[in-house]
Amino acid sequence: MADNDQEYEAYPREIAGLSVYEESSRADVVLSNGMAWTGKRQAKLKAAVDVETGEVRFYIDPADVKKLLPKKHTEPGS
Repeated sequence: MADNDQEYEAYPREIAGLSVYEESSRADVVLSNGMAWTGKRQAKLKAAVDVETGEVRFYIDPADVKKLLPKKHTEPGS
């Protein structure tokens, strides 16, 4: 029985890096801060699924988080 446990443990607990697409266009789904739809202000949405529970988790590349931060105000007094 221990052999079966070892075989099972070799399987991943999560499958990550899955792409998420909008069905009609097969284009990547992206996150954007507000109405900023330029590539500079977008982060591609990825997904992962827990193989035991089927729970889906959405995430972005940590390096892209800064793209989603609000722009600093340049107006005087703000």
